[in-house]
Amino acid sequence: MSAFVREFNESFVSDASSLFARVNDAAKSPQGVSNDVLAVLAAEVTKLSKSLAESMDSLPSYDRKGYEAQLKELEASVESLRKTSQPTSKFSFKRKAAAPKTTPASAKATTSVSPSTKERSDEAIVTIADRVHEIVHIDHPVGRTTDISISNLTSCVVDLLGYAISAVHVHNVRDSILLLPHLQSTTMIHDMENSIVVVGCHQFRMHTSHDIDVYLSIQSQPIIEHCSNIRFTSYPISLAPGESLQDSTHLAVQDFSHIKQTPSPNWSALREEDSVLDWSLTRTEDLDATLKALLPGSRL
Repeated sequence: MSAFVREFNESFVSDASSLFARVNDAAKSPQGVSNDVLAVLAAEVTKLSKSLAESMDSLPSYDRKGYEAQLKELEASVESLRKTSQPTSKFSFKRKAAAPKTTPASAKATTSVSPSTKERSDEAIVTIADRVHEIVHIDHPVGRTTDISISNLTSCVVDLLGYAISAVHVHNVRDSILLLPHLQSTTMIHDMENSIVVVGCHQFRMHTSHDIDVYLSIQSQPIIEHCSNIRFTSYPISLAPGESLQDSTHLAVQDFSHIKQTPSPNWSALREEDSVLDWSLTRTEDLDATLKALLPGSRL
């Protein structure tokens, strides 16, 4: 065993054990678990996943499978905690002053989220949560790499293009469009329906999601589990000026729910005629018209 493999094993086992203990302690809390705690736990799991993804090529195949199994168990534990907990508090974000609601329901509502919502060690965690029928941006450029937690959105467009983001964790999003830049590490998605995800990343994992179009740039194998009707295509060149989009493996999808040698029925390549060609539609004033025109449910 090389020194690197030995050191990585000691670090990974220590971090994973600590996270399991923290999840168990949170589950026993009589006060329930706050959104704050859930966001930090999810971000720590994402950070551990990033560390594994960056070291994959240097680790033995057997060890990789063991680490991936531990990560999968950690993700399931945090997800179970999220589903069984009653949050005791919610984050509050800066919001631009809203005029009296005299405009039609289809008009654009814009929310600006403060990038310093939650500080964790030397990184920021920005949480975007509990939004309905809004276009969401970060108020100002973060100025340093940040993790993003997105949860409980319905009929929204989240536009984070142009920001330095390390990892993204998504949970419970419906009828929405997520426009994300090229991340430094991982995208993790749970419980998403009838939505669009645009992202570049080193590792992509999607669980319990349905009717999703994924515009992806990646150099590892995307992973899905308990999903259906997921369509993959390449990251739009028009949204990544100056980025290198060559050698993407976005169609080398692993379906953990379909371990047979036959092609998985749960995902497919998004045909060009079904792809979004004009991304300027995501910046129009009429949010309802944008969602109706672009979302998979209206394009199937």
